[in-house]
Amino acid sequence: GVPAKKLGPINAWWITGFDGGEKALIGFTTAFADYILMHSSEEYAPIFALMQEKIYMSKIVVEYLQKNPDASYEDLLNKTQTTVPPAGLNFNCFTEDTLLRHAQFVVEQVESYDEAGDSDEQPIIVTPCMRDLIKLAGVT
Repeated sequence: GVPAKKLGPINAWWITGFDGGEKALIGFTTAFADYILMHSSEEYAPIFALMQEKIYMSKIVVEYLQKNPDASYEDLLNKTQTTVPPAGLNFNCFTEDTLLRHAQFVVEQVESYDEAGDSDEQPIIVTPCMRDLIKLAGVT
């Protein structure tokens, strides 16, 4: 990575890395280029840490439901609780509270993932697990 600042204005931000690899990445787009954030400055570390937690939770959900479309909410919860986050992050485990706290974000990422998918792919937003998560968390 290359340290940078004042790259904006930012036109869009996005998440990538839903391919089974360890990393989930935050990126953003300006009029000049696309950028991937490797580390945050000290000033933005708390915001970056919260985003990393949300992103990794989304990554777990998307990748798990890709392979297990018939999974129940309890199956997903077990998967999240037994997944060890990558080293170097400000958290060391996921809980049901983590999943429910970030449910709105997770659902929005699942919707975005489905929209970007091929027309022959079954959307994961309609899986029983996602319907239960939406109902439990009161997601709109």
